[in-house]
Amino acid sequence: KPPARDRPRLLFVGSDRPQKRGHLLVDLLSRLPEVDLEFVGPFGPAFPRLFSSMEGRVAFRGVRSGDDLAQAYATADLLVHPAVGEAFGLVPFEAALAGTAAVVAGGHGCGEWYGRAGGCVVPPDDVGALADAVRSRLRDRHLAGQEALQVAEFTRTHLTWAAAAKAFESAYRELLKRS
Repeated sequence: KPPARDRPRLLFVGSDRPQKRGHLLVDLLSRLPEVDLEFVGPFGPAFPRLFSSMEGRVAFRGVRSGDDLAQAYATADLLVHPAVGEAFGLVPFEAALAGTAAVVAGGHGCGEWYGRAGGCVVPPDDVGALADAVRSRLRDRHLAGQEALQVAEFTRTHLTWAAAAKAFESAYRELLKRS
């Protein structure tokens, strides 16, 4: 559980690459003035300037790994993952394993898998839907917690090396049958 704070804290783990859609978080924070946001990952000097009017609400922590990254996941109130064009993104699944729910953009592999796992998926590049989903989960912590539990269970059950090997083996067998 996140520590008690005066203000909810969202987490974004990614980079300033365009497909990560971090620039959408400026509008998100404008719609949620009661929320703070922590960034974890590699960001060039231009990206933090997008948030210059939100000083005190935004923190850039740089690249984290291992226990530091696990701590960032575990202590956030909610993860936001607006990325598009990812075949599979690990970040929301890692957050769920640390007990933190996420709001994920759909329209690509990560959103498809996250929705299948029982997590919250919103339309890509729809900041209004993203803000509504974040607001809803910050108000209803039980809902967010249940989603995190479902996604974590799905991850432990279906997103394993053994499951991946079985899927590849099945695909290869099907290809051999056709040839």
